Amino acid sequence: MNPLFPTLSLRATEIRLFDPLRPQRPSMASSRPVHVLVLQHMDAGHPWYLRQLLEGAGFAWSSLRPDSETKWPEPRDCDALFVMGGAMQVWQEDQHPWLATEKAFIKEAVETGVPFLGVCLGHQLLAAAFDGRVGEAPRPEIGIYEVEATDTGNGSPWFRGCRDGSRLQWHRAEVETPPSGARILARSERCAVQAMTLGDRALSLQYHIEADAPMLPSWCTSDVTHDILDERFGRDGLVHFQRLALAALPELKTHAEGLFGNWLERARVPR
Repeated sequence: MNPLFPTLSLRATEIRLFDPLRPQRPSMASSRPVHVLVLQHMDAGHPWYLRQLLEGAGFAWSSLRPDSETKWPEPRDCDALFVMGGAMQVWQEDQHPWLATEKAFIKEAVETGVPFLGVCLGHQLLAAAFDGRVGEAPRPEIGIYEVEATDTGNGSPWFRGCRDGSRLQWHRAEVETPPSGARILARSERCAVQAMTLGDRALSLQYHIEADAPMLPSWCTSDVTHDILDERFGRDGLVHFQRLALAALPELKTHAEGLFGNWLERARVPR
C-alpha cells in the first residue's frame, strides 16, 4: 500500500472503490458498475452535465474533496478518475498544501492506466503532476471563446466527430509547457493548450465540458465572481455572461456528448 494514500472507507450510501474480496476490475458484464471518482474542489464544482452522461452509460460516481479529505483511496484501485475545476492555482501549495497530495495521486493513477478526464484546474493539475509548466495567462478567458482542433486533434480518435466551435471558459492560468509526451489536441486564439492527452487513457481540457443550465447561476453567487464578470463584460456582467452561455449551451452539450463518448471507449477497455 502506498503510505501517502491510506485506504478510503466510503459512506454506506456510496459504492466502494475497491473490495479486496473481488480483486477483478469491473467489466461491462460485471454486477458492479464502473465507478468514477470525482475530485471536486468547490461546492459548485461537481460534474453537472457529465453526471447525466455517466449515468446514461451505466457508470456510478462519487466525489472526494481534496481540501478536506484525510483518507485517500489507492490511485490504482480507482476504476476511472475525473478532476474538476477550482478557484485555486496549481502552484499555490503554501496556501493549499493538499495540492501536493492531489498531484501525486493524479500521477500514480495515470501511470497505472486509470482512465482520466481533467477539466480546467484538473487539466492544469495533470500538466503539473507530470512536470509541465503552468503559469498565469497573459490573456485570461472568461466567457464563450472559439476553440479549434490542432492537426494532431483532427487526426485523433479522442476528437473523432467533434467540430471546432464555441466553448465555455473561466481561467486565469494556463498550461505554458505541456508534459513530455503530451499531445495537444485543441487551441484557442488566446490559449495554445486547450486540450491534451497523456498516454492512451488521460484526456484533459482547459474549457468546461460539464456545462449545463443549472451550473451557470451556481458559479455566480459571490461578490468576487460578480466583480470578475463586471471587469470582463462591463456593467451587468453576470447578465451578459449568462446570456452568452445559455445561447451556446446546445453546442456545448453536443460537443460534450461526442467527446465523452470517445473518452468512454477508452474507459471501457480493461487494463
